[in-house]
Amino acid sequence: MPLRYGGLTSHTGLHARFNGQVRFMPKDLAKILGTGIAQVWSVWNDLAHEGITFDQMALAFGCMMAAPSHRIVVCTKRPDRLAQFFAEYSPTQCFQMCLEDETEINPKTHRTLGEKYARNHPMLKDLPMRWPLPNVVLMTSAENQEQAVARIPSLLMSPAACHAVGCAPLLEPVDLTPWADRLGWIVAEEESGSGRRHVDRTAFEALRDLCQEHDIPFLLKQMTYQAMLYKLPPLDGVVFDQFPDLPNDVLTGSGVREKTDDK
Repeated sequence: MPLRYGGLTSHTGLHARFNGQVRFMPKDLAKILGTGIAQVWSVWNDLAHEGITFDQMALAFGCMMAAPSHRIVVCTKRPDRLAQFFAEYSPTQCFQMCLEDETEINPKTHRTLGEKYARNHPMLKDLPMRWPLPNVVLMTSAENQEQAVARIPSLLMSPAACHAVGCAPLLEPVDLTPWADRLGWIVAEEESGSGRRHVDRTAFEALRDLCQEHDIPFLLKQMTYQAMLYKLPPLDGVVFDQFPDLPNDVLTGSGVREKTDDK
């Protein structure tokens, strides 16, 4: 087990499961500041988890703000807490907290996060200090109708360049019609792993049809196809690998690589 994940899992035999504990990793925030080529960064580990303080969230969003050439997808199961953060913190606060942060991110040079941030912050003079951040997609998961009803209204309370819903994994047919006019992206995939729960392809077809009706980009990540779980499967002969358009969009451009990161 890598040291960075030590203490975050419980073990049954050879199997490890997340135990509900989280660890904020400020060194990882510096990665986005030192990467020149435009990339897509996905924060799947829940940044709005109760174990992450609002000050820590402010550091994360401050770093996203200082990397406008990148596109960042932030996915949460706690959109109500995310909305509370945006109501209490401004981009200016996030900016200042990043500049003043003294967390050591390089043990050899003893460089702090604030020092590395200071190298990026001049570009912020051209960005408005207000929400939403133009390069950030805010997403919540909705694996079933109950969670869609519970989470999507809270997600829409947060300012975002793009609000997205991830039906990942999709466990039953989900109707997103009530919020379709305010969504900028829908992602769906079938569950994987041992004991995975199958959902009929008609559930994916319904989401595709909704996206086409409301002109919403649709990404079908995986689904059972020809008796196998298939990455980017064709649906009626078409592969749906669409991404939302954002200002200075680089999501579908050449040279863009998807990255994932921890909190």
